Amino acid sequence: MHQARILMEELEQARAMGKVKDQLVMAYVAETRSLAEALSSKAAELAAKNEALRRLLLSTIEGLATALEARDPYTEGHSRRVAVMARKTALHLGWEAQAQRLLEIAGLLHDLGKIGIPDAILNKPARLSDEEFARMKTHPLLAAQILSKVEGLEEVSGWVRHHHERCDGKGYPDGISGEAIPLGARILAVADAYDAMTSDRPYRAARPVEEALGELQRCRSSQFDGKVVDAFIAFMTAA
Repeated sequence: MHQARILMEELEQARAMGKVKDQLVMAYVAETRSLAEALSSKAAELAAKNEALRRLLLSTIEGLATALEARDPYTEGHSRRVAVMARKTALHLGWEAQAQRLLEIAGLLHDLGKIGIPDAILNKPARLSDEEFARMKTHPLLAAQILSKVEGLEEVSGWVRHHHERCDGKGYPDGISGEAIPLGARILAVADAYDAMTSDRPYRAARPVEEALGELQRCRSSQFDGKVVDAFIAFMTAA
């Protein structure tokens, strides 16, 4: 009888402990669910803020490009055209959407360093002297220095720095060649050269589209990356 009473007490204690355990588990689940909902809400809020900041950044970037082109009426719209052509070339090369967007930003800002070039050189209505051209060749470095200080644009900075390099190593500012040149920079080089050839300049008229595309083909593997030229021509000639 005594042992039965002890057994009953032990069972009662076990049931009480079980209830407490269940209550603790339910409280933990409720707290975890509440925390998960709070984190989800915070993540959505941060995502919205990040998107707003991204849009503000892109708007600011376009403003910088527009302000830069205002100093050089002969290249009005150049940066925007290069940005669009670079992005379409990257699409043909299989780049993902985020990488395409970054390359478009690089296209918009590839000439940003020209803010450090005197107007007398930037707007000279004739070919530049060797000394003037040497000064002009500093603009990719200045642009890269500015962009490297912007969080999230480190890769863009590298593309902009090297968009005047050549596959044969005869470009600037670092004289690197081939695969050592970032692919984004090789894409910008083709888009930039094509737009320069097909735009009026103070010292020459715009070249016909067919002639400019032929020049890209002629300079493949020496100045330009062959696969980039192929992708560029593919989207340019697509019906």
